[in-house]
Amino acid sequence: MDGQVQRLANKAWTKFQTLDASQRLLIAIAGIPGSGKTTLAALVQLAEMPNADEAIFRRGAAFTFDSKAYSDLVRQVRAPLDPAAATTIYAPSFDHAIKDPVPGDVGIPPTARIVVFEGLYVALDREGWRDAAELMDELWFVEVPFDIASERVAKRNYAAGISASLEESRARTEANDMRNGREVVAERLPVQELIQSVEDEEWKTG
Repeated sequence: MDGQVQRLANKAWTKFQTLDASQRLLIAIAGIPGSGKTTLAALVQLAEMPNADEAIFRRGAAFTFDSKAYSDLVRQVRAPLDPAAATTIYAPSFDHAIKDPVPGDVGIPPTARIVVFEGLYVALDREGWRDAAELMDELWFVEVPFDIASERVAKRNYAAGISASLEESRARTEANDMRNGREVVAERLPVQELIQSVEDEEWKTG
């Protein structure tokens, strides 16, 4: 496993151990399209933490395009846990067939004490996004050169059949994804970790 991933996992676990039973550790991972933020979130979840499968819940990028819904969910997850009345919090999933969220489709159980959110805008210095970011224990940002990210996204979208040719996919990526990415970089909040995306097979998504 990449050394920086294990370092981040160790950092999260060390911080988690300082919390009492009523608290969750909340981590948000941001980055431009193609930076590898989704991959990083998955790798941190799979890192060598005790009881990782039970303790960690990861919420992906598809949901985090709606600032109000995202902020509302973060506030629910941030609220103190009451062992006597612990309930599951339900979050939307994303149906790629209809390209829309499915409300209340994914449960965050009381046993999920480390919650990792990842998405394009989770470190954005704008109303709604900023409010949710302030509730995080850790805010991380994955850095990557725009040319590398653009090529990753173009190839991914072409492979998924979104564009008819790789050339069309590259043009679409520059016009849409990288335009959004430049806004994300220009309006990024201060973060605790700046993580360098690396060019290997595990980091070529997200």
